[in-house]
Amino acid sequence: LQLRMATETASVLLSPIKTCFLLLLGGLMSEAAQEQQGSLYMWIDANQARILIGFEEDILIVSEGKMAPFTTDFRKAQQRMPAIPVNIQSVNFTWQATEQAEYFYEFQTLRSMDVDIMDNPTVNVPLLGSVPRRPSVVQVGFPCLGDQDGVAATPHNAIFFKTCQRAKCPGGCRNGGFCNERQVCECQDGFYGPHCEKALCSPRCLNGGLCMSPGYTFHNSRQTHLHAPLGTNKLRPSSVCCFERKLKRDSIDEGWLLATF
Repeated sequence: LQLRMATETASVLLSPIKTCFLLLLGGLMSEAAQEQQGSLYMWIDANQARILIGFEEDILIVSEGKMAPFTTDFRKAQQRMPAIPVNIQSVNFTWQATEQAEYFYEFQTLRSMDVDIMDNPTVNVPLLGSVPRRPSVVQVGFPCLGDQDGVAATPHNAIFFKTCQRAKCPGGCRNGGFCNERQVCECQDGFYGPHCEKALCSPRCLNGGLCMSPGYTFHNSRQTHLHAPLGTNKLRPSSVCCFERKLKRDSIDEGWLLATF
């Protein structure tokens, strides 16, 4: 990551100072302008810190344009920031350029030191741009490959290490499913299959319909009922969950209506 800072009144930049930034490789290059007003701040907020290190406190990465001391020492970085747990796939960082200071950044190298364990880190912002004047979140993703257990790091003064675990369910679990202790995918509501790859109702339920299992949709009879195509006693797949009409109050029975196809 490269950062450059300038002000509206000063355009001459001083010599860059080499530091490092997080798990984003290549180091942080900072160029300070003369007589600049305002500065750069970057931190991990207390909520995120509680998950990572167990203490609810802001962790300053950059303060007044200067890197925190622990960021330049590999061993201190390990002590300050333990390895990111298996169940955390990304970390949020907050940054802000204050007052008249203007910082330009460029993510030059996003690279994992252990590509067999973790893929290259990702960010949710453009690779080139300027640091906003208001506190904004930069999300850094740490994509474990699931091929083997281990701890992945980065080549240059890495602040973070990421713990990765071999996928227990061959083929993985999709659509938000997770692999349980029996090495079976447990699927989120609305999905099923060995890898949670299938949707229960396709197309998905609309208008308040609740998909219970393949081909079965529940609707509250106090509000609506499903309308079957004229002359049939079954609903076409395209009709399930999609076509509803209001009933008069005196014709509504208590309970649920079940539609099948």
